[in-house]
Amino acid sequence: MLDTYNKSEVYKSNDINDLSLFDFPIKETGLYIKNFESYTPVPEKKAIIRTDKPDNNFLGFHSNRYKTVNHYDLFKKHSRAVTDRGLNKHIQIKDSIWNNGAKAHRSILFRDHKVNIKDNDPMYLKIDVFNSLDGSTSFISFVGGYRSLCQNGQVFGGEKIAHQKQKHTSGLNINSAINKLDNAVDTFVNNGDKLKQWSNSYITDDNVIYLLSNTLCKKESKTSQVLTGSDSVNKRLSDYLFMRYKIEQDHGLKNTLWALYNSLTYWSTHVNDTYEIENNKGKLTEYSLSRKNSNINNLQYSRMSKVSDVLNSNEWKTLETA
Repeated sequence: MLDTYNKSEVYKSNDINDLSLFDFPIKETGLYIKNFESYTPVPEKKAIIRTDKPDNNFLGFHSNRYKTVNHYDLFKKHSRAVTDRGLNKHIQIKDSIWNNGAKAHRSILFRDHKVNIKDNDPMYLKIDVFNSLDGSTSFISFVGGYRSLCQNGQVFGGEKIAHQKQKHTSGLNINSAINKLDNAVDTFVNNGDKLKQWSNSYITDDNVIYLLSNTLCKKESKTSQVLTGSDSVNKRLSDYLFMRYKIEQDHGLKNTLWALYNSLTYWSTHVNDTYEIENNKGKLTEYSLSRKNSNINNLQYSRMSKVSDVLNSNEWKTLETA
């Protein structure tokens, strides 16, 4: 059966005010549990539905504390803020919704703002904004970059200037998140300078293996692992990222933090990539970086957050200062 629930609707434009993909009506309603032929209301809970669809219109359910704000209103405020700051020229926009419209993603590429990490290797300012009506994600804005040479979305670490997150509760303050746009260009330039430093920060293979084993590829601790002494490292992911690191080296980035960083952002951007591993009998087996029918936007959001966590880790900071 075709999985249309996880399939994204995508719309591209160059107009910051074109919010047509997010423009659909929603409403709150009571939440009920069906008991044979009757329905029992669930106390202190509510559901959110689309009113423009007769079927498959359920978006999510929440406590009564949840503040329902539709995608259109949130992105309209965000687009107005981009315009007010003069950032709305020479831009490329990609809008996406999925899960019946419960989740939304707007990606904005700013062609007027770039830094050159190396000769003929520009990186452009990029802002990704996510929102959901099913409670799976908060309203969150990532300030990052886009490296056109490899088509990677560059993720920045650091304080929440770059990653402003707001929950849908009575304390939801969209203006607080939007005001972070005032620092977007400075954040981008400052991180660009840091990336230039990484391109001249040399590391060893042991450094790479140690960092991966203690951050991104480290499995959650389980009692069985402790008792049996089983490996606590995701070897498949670790092997893939180390392979990507070697590929980045071959592409001229050498054995640097910049090469390691690009291997991480390749993984967070190209979520449906496949690769082959040869076993001890010489047989090649193909593996995918994602599960069948996984939603690309969900995976990118999750992986961007994980890469950001790596950049904020003590292991990464140790390599920065070595």
